[in-house]
Amino acid sequence: MTTRIQPRFDAVVPFHPKDSDILPYCIAGLRRNLRGLRNIYVISKDEPEDADDIIWISETQFPFTLSNVASIIKNTTHREGWYLQQLLKLYAFRVINDIEDHVLVFDADCVPCRPIEFFDESGKILFDSTTNALYEPYFTHATRVLGDVFQRVDPNISGICDHMMFRRDILESMLQKIETYSKKEAWRSLLEAVDPVEYDRSGMSEYEMYYNYALSCWSEVYTHRNFVRGCATSIRALAEGSDLVDLMVFHKWIIDQYKNEITLSRMI
Repeated sequence: MTTRIQPRFDAVVPFHPKDSDILPYCIAGLRRNLRGLRNIYVISKDEPEDADDIIWISETQFPFTLSNVASIIKNTTHREGWYLQQLLKLYAFRVINDIEDHVLVFDADCVPCRPIEFFDESGKILFDSTTNALYEPYFTHATRVLGDVFQRVDPNISGICDHMMFRRDILESMLQKIETYSKKEAWRSLLEAVDPVEYDRSGMSEYEMYYNYALSCWSEVYTHRNFVRGCATSIRALAEGSDLVDLMVFHKWIIDQYKNEITLSRMI
């Protein structure tokens, strides 16, 4: 019988009050369904209410602020917060004391519905991927900050899946390469490399960048799996469809748009 290697890991959940209704379900789902999970760190401006069994990390501990982001990403659609949360994820290892060497970054509007493994029997990290999140500016941006170090592993696959297991040494290697290439702090280089045309839309992706960097430079560490995700229009869908998907996503704009419906769309 092969013994499954199970590294211990922490979870990091960047949080905005728009996801207040979802966060308690997110935390409970993480605790119930993730073997090997130690601490759950929630990063936000203010300490969240109704979130038990977490360690709160204030955004003030990070070397950048929302104002710093807004001074570079000049937009009219309030997208600076979206860029900020990406930087919070990338800097978690550098800011949070005693955090594990493996960290599951998990979006606050998602709920794990079934037991989920993030390592295979040999200890390789399991990467999830999709084909419906491909956006060319993400890859152009990554090349601007990493140069020839950045290699796209598959033009038909995206690494954007609402969560990602980071490993400290790989992420730190990526950030250091950005700083060496640009001769600036990584967070500043990442923001300044965004095409101004994309300021009001989506000009960078932390998940896409790390996914391709890790697979091209550390391929022996990661492997793929098929992960079933569902996009729901109401938190009430948890009671009716949680046995159909591994993870349920509750985007605020979808809930607002379909507030009188309860539907669940499966996505691979």
